[in-house]
Amino acid sequence: MLNTSAPTHISVPHTSSIIDLTLCSASIYNEIDCYVSDCTFESDHIPIVISWSKFQNTTHSIKTIIWKPIITKSIEIFNTTSQPNIDLIQDQISRTISAHTSNKILDDKDYPPWWNAACHNFSHLKKLACNKARRNIAITEWIKYKKYRKTQLKACNVIQNTSLRIALGVPIWTPNVILLKLAGQEILSGKIKRLAIQFFIIKSRLNPFLHYSIPLIEFTHNWSKKMQSLRITFRNLNCIPDHIISLPIFPHSNPNVWEIFLKDFYFQNKELPSSIISSDFIECIQRFFPNHFIIATDGSKSHCHTSIAGFSCLQQFCYRIHHLNSVFTAEVLAICQALDELVIPEKDILILSDSFSALSSLKNLSFHSPKVIQRLAAKIHIRKNLNKKIALLWVPGHSGVSWNEKADSIAKQVSDFSPHIDWIASEEILSHLKKQITEENYHKSKYQLLIGNIPTILTISNWTGNRVQDRLIARIISKTIATPGLLSRFNLHPDPLCRVCNEINDISHILLRCQKYASVRVIL
Repeated sequence: MLNTSAPTHISVPHTSSIIDLTLCSASIYNEIDCYVSDCTFESDHIPIVISWSKFQNTTHSIKTIIWKPIITKSIEIFNTTSQPNIDLIQDQISRTISAHTSNKILDDKDYPPWWNAACHNFSHLKKLACNKARRNIAITEWIKYKKYRKTQLKACNVIQNTSLRIALGVPIWTPNVILLKLAGQEILSGKIKRLAIQFFIIKSRLNPFLHYSIPLIEFTHNWSKKMQSLRITFRNLNCIPDHIISLPIFPHSNPNVWEIFLKDFYFQNKELPSSIISSDFIECIQRFFPNHFIIATDGSKSHCHTSIAGFSCLQQFCYRIHHLNSVFTAEVLAICQALDELVIPEKDILILSDSFSALSSLKNLSFHSPKVIQRLAAKIHIRKNLNKKIALLWVPGHSGVSWNEKADSIAKQVSDFSPHIDWIASEEILSHLKKQITEENYHKSKYQLLIGNIPTILTISNWTGNRVQDRLIARIISKTIATPGLLSRFNLHPDPLCRVCNEINDISHILLRCQKYASVRVIL
């Protein structure tokens, strides 16, 4: 039956499809169920509703071929055939391959696209070895489990490096150390190990019997090693664990307690001129928040200091915080401190902030939100009992709004003599550790002497305008852009010297010293 009328009518994806009229092939005949429907679906003929089981269950399978008996049987076929016939030999070998080929249907799970038979076999062996190691707590069994786990971790590293090469646009022969330094990433296998150790450390505090499931010697060694590393990190950062911003005692996850205005008013469009933003902001305050007590907050970060500031019509504050904190953390901490120092009880509060990311994170509060955001949510929830309403309003930064400009000016006036608050977010410490590991791996490699210090691609991403510029700058920084000086090292170019300057014609020479491009360099 052929459909010659309207387009095919299909229901919601991943469910049984409703097809108006179709031509059913014999290959799917045993997998379908059809019946005549009373509803015509606005068609000029009676439709046939067909449900296909493939839409409901998507199976994953792995094909395994045992080549050794296939090769042995193929040799026998060639030796026993007296009168060679290509068609006959091809048919016999095809039947032999089919007989030694198995198609295993996997469980109904969400496997990644790169999952193949090797990954599946290693995963199966790792599970068997892990279960056996836990039943028989022996060093030999545990070493066997770690061998299979290490093989999977290597596969994760290959996937990570391939993805980073595609994302950064650098050549395939770019060394992994340079690749990770450009991306500002740590080795994925190292990250997995670190997170696994953190998981066991946390679980061991909650479950005293957990340490019997893995060798006690290895667990104690990892514990002492990580604790020593943490002590060194805290000493280098000049802080103690009490300074870390942790989860509140009573975490609050109900965002309906406060009002957050991100894109609700006309002046919140950054593309508008500063004069229009400033005037429309004043009209908005007079119309929608006439009785609110206004507080403006801001966070600032420079090469020397990270500071927070708050400003109201009655008083103001300015503090230094730990320099490792990001601007995001500083903006959130400024709001927290404003709720402690500047709020007047029994009045409606309006807090102005130019951090769209901080207010957006607070609006989409969840258990996985940063701890500093959850701290702010708990503090607002406590202040809710003392004030009538608490509203947070996003104001475009550096747009002529006097409240925001005043708070920004106060935050930038911080100095070494300003009061200091020992706050530091745990996320900032983890980010610092990740960067430190990446830097140490790069400085230990031989590429430090060849290339020197290179920045991460994240530090220049705001300068570029498109994907082509991102890729070009990444290749320039990593010195992997194709030049005669580089190609000659791999015997791909006969002459590595510049014809004008008679020097090694690499990217540094072209950009900084070559006389051929001197006029272009002056214009730039």
